[in-house]
Amino acid sequence: MTLGFGSKGHEHEHEDPNLVLAQLNEQLSPKLKQALINTDAISRPEDEAHVQSVLKRFLVADKFDVERTLLRLEKHAAWRQQNVPKGGIPETSVLDQINQHKVLLQPKGPDGRPLLIIRVARHFATTTTGCETFVTFCLEAASRLCDTAPVGDGKLLALFDLQGAKWANMDRHALSSCFSILEREFPERIHKIFMYDAPTIFDLLWKIVSPFVDPHTRKKVAFIQGLEPFLNVVDKSIVPEVYGGVCEEVAVEVAVRRMHGSREEVEKVIIEDKDIPAAVLEVGA
Repeated sequence: MTLGFGSKGHEHEHEDPNLVLAQLNEQLSPKLKQALINTDAISRPEDEAHVQSVLKRFLVADKFDVERTLLRLEKHAAWRQQNVPKGGIPETSVLDQINQHKVLLQPKGPDGRPLLIIRVARHFATTTTGCETFVTFCLEAASRLCDTAPVGDGKLLALFDLQGAKWANMDRHALSSCFSILEREFPERIHKIFMYDAPTIFDLLWKIVSPFVDPHTRKKVAFIQGLEPFLNVVDKSIVPEVYGGVCEEVAVEVAVRRMHGSREEVEKVIIEDKDIPAAVLEVGA
């Protein structure tokens, strides 16, 4: 998987991006790196390409400012320690949200990007903490899929399906949480966000929330009425039939079970056959 530095404006654009990354590596303390490993921010420390992709994403988000990036990585490790248990957030912590059947996590396409689909008409506000935990659950799962792609830029696609959404489904906190957690803890993960068939009442909500969304992220949000612009970007092989594709619908919790299941199956094989190299454990991780 490769991760480009993009064309985002930054204070250090005159510097060689690879040189700045090298500086970040030099200044990254063993203690901070271990904290990132312990909290699964770096989930495959033996894979140097993965380690560098994590550092690159944060470096790009902080406009190639090494000091700011180091501070942000410290805060991120602390946030993960508090909010993301080792091995991921358990389903039992987000059952009320899962039971609304509102989020799909479709598999990676040929470009290596998975697809999150949020069915807004099925969303009803619960507790603030529960909402933020579920947003993290979904973004963590999508990020894990991104990180296991052999190709791609480590980014994901998202579709907010607003068909039939009513005022009762309009949740300012939930929408704000989606963007704030995405930008703060999962930087440089979004390729494109589609807002599909948004009712007029959503325009009001977006006017309230959008000023607090980073301009770089706002540029990636597209409001669409038909599905053609969406299908021009997203491969039909990962899109559910109801949205013009040919794929089955995959609930986010099912996607998480499949990721965990593939690892458990490999670990079972390792236990039964000690001669298989330990590196095989990373398949599907």
